[in-house]
Amino acid sequence: MKSFSKIFVSIILVLAMLLNLASCTLGSGEIIGGTEQGGSNNEQPEFYIKGDNTRYMNVGESLTLELVAPENAEGELEWTSSHSCVSVANGVVTAHDQGVAVVKAILGDFVDRVTINVVDSAPSTTPEEPDTPDTPDSPDTPDTPDTPDTPETPDNPTEEPEEDYVFGSEYDTITVAEACELAESYTSAASTKKYYLVATVDSIASSSKGNIYISDETGEIYAYGTTVSSGLSLSDIAVGDVVLIHGPLRNYRGTLEIEKGTIIAYYTPGVDTPTPPESNVPSGDDPYENIDHDEFYANYKPATSYEDAYFRTQNGLMSGTIADQDQAPTISAYQPKQSGKFVRNTEMIYSEDGNTYYVVDAYGEIVMEIYRGAAYIMLEEVAAHVFAFGEPPANQSSSKSTKPTSSVWGIYLRVNNTAFSGSTSSYPYEPELPNITGCGGSLNYYEMDIGTTGTDCDPSYAAAPYNNGSTITRGAARIVYACEDDDGNGTIDHDERYVFYTYNHYNDFQEYLNYEGGWGEMFGNITGGGTISSKTDYNPTDYVQTVLAPITNSSAKSTATIIYFWIDKKTLTAA
Repeated sequence: MKSFSKIFVSIILVLAMLLNLASCTLGSGEIIGGTEQGGSNNEQPEFYIKGDNTRYMNVGESLTLELVAPENAEGELEWTSSHSCVSVANGVVTAHDQGVAVVKAILGDFVDRVTINVVDSAPSTTPEEPDTPDTPDSPDTPDTPDTPDTPETPDNPTEEPEEDYVFGSEYDTITVAEACELAESYTSAASTKKYYLVATVDSIASSSKGNIYISDETGEIYAYGTTVSSGLSLSDIAVGDVVLIHGPLRNYRGTLEIEKGTIIAYYTPGVDTPTPPESNVPSGDDPYENIDHDEFYANYKPATSYEDAYFRTQNGLMSGTIADQDQAPTISAYQPKQSGKFVRNTEMIYSEDGNTYYVVDAYGEIVMEIYRGAAYIMLEEVAAHVFAFGEPPANQSSSKSTKPTSSVWGIYLRVNNTAFSGSTSSYPYEPELPNITGCGGSLNYYEMDIGTTGTDCDPSYAAAPYNNGSTITRGAARIVYACEDDDGNGTIDHDERYVFYTYNHYNDFQEYLNYEGGWGEMFGNITGGGTISSKTDYNPTDYVQTVLAPITNSSAKSTATIIYFWIDKKTLTAA
């Protein structure tokens, strides 16, 4: 027994040492374009910011970040901050206001970052000055006679009056008549190009599904499956409102429509005064305007900023990782739990303009950046984009029949971003997803293909490349998601964000938990022992509930105790 105790203690000490080593290296660096984008290996990176990856500062404080860089690194060192609550110059960080900012050091292809949490400054400890005794009242002074009014000075005649803002004028809009004419030829699939229109809402066919009729002085068009930009609510839009909508065009069985467009802004005439929205268009020249695509991909590196990703998207170029996608998700070795349930991370970190989303690992360290409207194909990146922005990446087509040869995305095209009912009465082998409309709920879900190189889990689908550049062989892998304002409060709350992955055509699902490698417990038909896609031999298990909680750098400090109890006592006794 004493021998067993010694072995047990020795193993615990070794595990503790290994855990400390791992926790020191997790998330500590990133080499863009290298084999790893998270800092999750056990080797110290050659480019990194010393110290903790998460810092806390008071308003008004400053700190200096120390950087370790390879001697042969080329380029000019650049420091950036994602939010105005923090500024950084030559590695000196200054906290200006409460908030969260991501500070990055960039040197050529090398990047590392730290998260700065700014809290309010501590209360002042300076003693209050004693009250000054009241001064006795002075005797009344006789009233001074009123001075005659000075005539108003006329406005400076040289100043030009400000021009009234024309709603949507900052975009290259087309008329409804022009949209209808363009839509005529798209009978098999929607246009790959998206168009801007300014029009008035004539009638609403379905507020929950975003089906509305809009018109201008040139004609009327149907807007199908419309969504709204972050911060807006579809339920607030009414007949008579003027909307700025952006989306592809289609001729669906004779109905000319904007298919799954996005309302960027709207106003009610006579009630609201339209104001220019904040533009998401970066300033500066487009570095990819005339680039050769073959040359671009021969020396490919993922995008390093929203501006970089934006110009890539304008030219049909990828921003994310372009490796082959495995059938199974890569799951983090450690996944935080509370009360025996997996945690779905509610800590969401965006840049100040909302165009960059920072993905953390299971320990709360930032390991990846996802850019709004960029192009992605890898499961981890696509899931994060959908979860953060509520919409698919730019290279995702709503049509199932879009061809790679007719799309600017070529081999990186992904298709089938369409509505998903989730009806268990029509498909009894499918498990019921949370609050889904197909089972009487109120959340609309969508699905889209996530191309994989192997879909042999379902005999109905061949294990073949998803997109070979000329044809698409659709597999059994899908992302199914609901990211919408279900309660109409104008905000997509944490409990309204659901992103699932199914590798076997809706038989089983895993939930994306909003961190790198964060995938929930599998549930569904095959998990329950049913036959694949069978309407007679089925046994789908229920959705596995998660706990909504933030994953922060400090929340993972108790994981060492959990790991110690994974030791198999029988193995130890045998040893």
